[in-house]
Amino acid sequence: MELGLGHLGLMPDQLWSLTFPEWNAKISGFMEFHGVQEHAAPMNRDEMEAMIEEFPDGPPSREYRRKRKALRENGGGDT
Repeated sequence: MELGLGHLGLMPDQLWSLTFPEWNAKISGFMEFHGVQEHAAPMNRDEMEAMIEEFPDGPPSREYRRKRKALRENGGGDT
């Protein structure tokens, strides 16, 4: 309901009169327009590391550095 009434701007009678194919078409169009990938693959470890380096929130925590060091020492790769 939030998506239909809020984001899509449908009136309640319009929302409730939609068929499933019409609803799916509206949702697909909304997602495409807003750049949402329907079945986006999750990030792998290397992509996450690259994002962290490119967009740091601040200095890495001690715990993060400890875990990353252990992964490197143990040959931990992309999972």
